[in-house]
Amino acid sequence: MGRNRRFSPSSSRPSLRHPLNEEIRDLICSFITEPYSTRTLVSLCAVSKEWADSARRVLYHTPLERLPTLMDWHGANALLAALKGNSAIAQCVRSLEDIGVQLCDLPDRGAVKRADRPAYLLRGQSWAWSWALAMIKCCPRLQKVGITMDNKYQAKTVATYLQPLPLRGLILAASPDRDPLPLSSIGYFFEHSGITSLDSLTLVHTINDFPPSPSDDLPSFPILLRRLVLFLPLFPYRTFLHLLPSPLLLPNLTDLLIECDFCPPSSDLLLLARTVGPHLKRLEIVLLDVLISRQGIATYGLIHTGSRLPIELFSLFPKMEELNLFRFRGMSFARLEALRITSPGLRSFAFCETAWEADGRDEGARDSERIFPDVEVARVLREGWPELGKCHLGWLPVERRNEIGELVRVSEEREMEIAYQGCLTTCEDCGGYHSDTE
Repeated sequence: MGRNRRFSPSSSRPSLRHPLNEEIRDLICSFITEPYSTRTLVSLCAVSKEWADSARRVLYHTPLERLPTLMDWHGANALLAALKGNSAIAQCVRSLEDIGVQLCDLPDRGAVKRADRPAYLLRGQSWAWSWALAMIKCCPRLQKVGITMDNKYQAKTVATYLQPLPLRGLILAASPDRDPLPLSSIGYFFEHSGITSLDSLTLVHTINDFPPSPSDDLPSFPILLRRLVLFLPLFPYRTFLHLLPSPLLLPNLTDLLIECDFCPPSSDLLLLARTVGPHLKRLEIVLLDVLISRQGIATYGLIHTGSRLPIELFSLFPKMEELNLFRFRGMSFARLEALRITSPGLRSFAFCETAWEADGRDEGARDSERIFPDVEVARVLREGWPELGKCHLGWLPVERRNEIGELVRVSEEREMEIAYQGCLTTCEDCGGYHSDTE
């Protein structure tokens, strides 16, 4: 009993080697952000085999974002060679969303000697497009891809390369220097791809090349789709419905984002809302080619070429959580009230650069209080939408913030972010136009 008990040094302290499990290492690596993320992840590869595996998974998850910018063909071919030569690295790649335009600014290298041309170069196709397909081919676990295609031959080729992949997100675009991507080529692609469902589909610079036809005869994409994003140029047949999934599959579509260079007629907007509105949780439509002048309150709303919002539109979104309508005309208190009644679960809305107008008998009135009844609008924001966290009311007929102090009080009471744009006023010092509301 009187003897001193002896302990070995290792028994009185915890082991120095407590390896973290794979999930925790991956999580730590995923939180390494710019500007030093690439350098840090590369350094982690030298720590141990376990850390090297985790660092590589994050580094190559989205290689076109994480790795240094591909400034020349040497870097592009080096990345492709690394993926081809190491299947473990290629298995880490999950996203090549920017691959379609990553090398569009590089020369096509058509004058290179035949002996120096890479094996991946497809006959009659550009170096960049061939390189993109070669990248896709050696990454068997890709989930998100963005690729350009300019004709049916390319559409079928891309479909063949994507067919075996577990895709969740897809971006299809026309090359920046080419004509818009015809809708018929997109339909041809889906016929040959075998894709039956996607979380997200983005169509960039797309035109509708089908002739006008009754809505029952419109072509559609026979795929399950949750999110559809459309970037549309000006084209002859302006209905949106050509670009929507089959009516039987519409209940799966919850997010629709449209950015277009044209102003669709109100009838098309209403037809769109009646078709997809009952299912949508998020809708965003941005009009790009709109002439707007906010100089002075005397001409409020007179110089605005955006499409007019039909009042029926705001009664068609029972499940809506986020609504963004940019650069339209015709927002009003009656429309806001209809939205409050129909969409009680709304969390945010924005009507940036959208002009307001007076309702009912006062329609066409130029009086600021009739166009924007701030007390009534404040009441709706105070009493409606229990989950509303932020909103942008659009372009209002005001010149100074103190003209609508009621909105400030609502913002403070509900801790809600309320934004808006006012009319520009003349500066006495420089003679230019400025805003006191932004």
